[in-house]
Amino acid sequence: MPEQFKLDLPNPEEQIEAAGITDLEKLDTQEIEKIYQEYVGLDPQFRFLGIPETERRGILITGIENPEAERDRIAALDREADKEELKRPYLGRQ
Repeated sequence: MPEQFKLDLPNPEEQIEAAGITDLEKLDTQEIEKIYQEYVGLDPQFRFLGIPETERRGILITGIENPEAERDRIAALDREADKEELKRPYLGRQ
């Protein structure tokens, strides 16, 4: 079994406060997207294309507040999308 290392990741809420960001709701969507990409590590413009802005802002803020849970949620969505993709018939696949 491979050796496992405990990652000492900073608390996202402490990071947000340390950065001087007290209220994410007051920021414009582009600023929230930049923070999301920094904290979660995913490109929100690609990921949430087509979602209404109000809903997208809520998703982004939730992801910033708990990046680990957000990465898990996105991974689960990707797995489901992959399963659906495999069900589609393709030319050349019988």
